[in-house]
Amino acid sequence: MSVKVISVFSVNEDDPQALAEYLEAAQRLVDRAGGRVVTRFSIRTVHGEGEGHPPPSVLVLEFPDRGRVEAMLSSDGRKALRPLRERAFHDYRLSVTSNVA
Repeated sequence: MSVKVISVFSVNEDDPQALAEYLEAAQRLVDRAGGRVVTRFSIRTVHGEGEGHPPPSVLVLEFPDRGRVEAMLSSDGRKALRPLRERAFHDYRLSVTSNVA
């Protein structure tokens, strides 16, 4: 059964080079795991925590199954991206969904 991954993030606009490098490398990981972008959008208004940063963006990905997602998330390739991710984003959160009947 396919699995959706939701990424909510605020871009660090002071380091566009880190963002470009991260997005290129992350796309390769997603591709290898059989994932695809379902949709992406920006949030217009933020209430509560995070008001000091640019409004977050949301990216929804779909993968063939949970095993591929877990393998990607625990891969050495993703672990190696952490320093770059920390430079590219003020805030970055990933959620793996479950189907609710």
